[in-house]
Amino acid sequence: MPLFAKWKGLIVYLLEDRNNYVRTSDAISLTNDSAILTFERDSFKFKNKIEVTILDSGELIALRFSSPMTLGYNEFSFGEYFYSLQFQTPSSYGKPGLEYNEVNIEGVKSILKQGVKGKEVQYFKEGKMLKSEVHFEGRVSFPYKYDFSERTFWQKVLGKKVVDFENIQSRIIELNEVFPPLFVD
Repeated sequence: MPLFAKWKGLIVYLLEDRNNYVRTSDAISLTNDSAILTFERDSFKFKNKIEVTILDSGELIALRFSSPMTLGYNEFSFGEYFYSLQFQTPSSYGKPGLEYNEVNIEGVKSILKQGVKGKEVQYFKEGKMLKSEVHFEGRVSFPYKYDFSERTFWQKVLGKKVVDFENIQSRIIELNEVFPPLFVD
């Protein structure tokens, strides 16, 4: 049995069997060292996707939530990965990836059980998103900011802030509505 099969079996059970996600893709990474499983669900108010990456050595490296409605959060999620001591007490870093053990299983379940708490503030001009700010509940107090405006580096540094442009419209998306808590018990 391949080492990644343990995490894969648990994730398939939690997402497909317990939460009506549909697995849309099983892929091998370009470097041939990990399996990538993609699950989608559109029965919520918003369509969303969960991408799971498991190393061939058996560690769970990523559990990424994304949605076409949350471009800023998608950017944030792309850079997130698990590290080996993440769910230990006290929490710490370590090598990338979670071993398949009871502490880490409960940690992953707690992430799914909570959903994503926070909000994304999006700024638009003429229907095109220019900027996004992602704010998390219970985390650091500053927002993660993403600029989608196609301005040059110098225009971003020396020019007006996106929020100061004329005719800017904003939209607030509660992330918990897009990525709600899941059933994991």
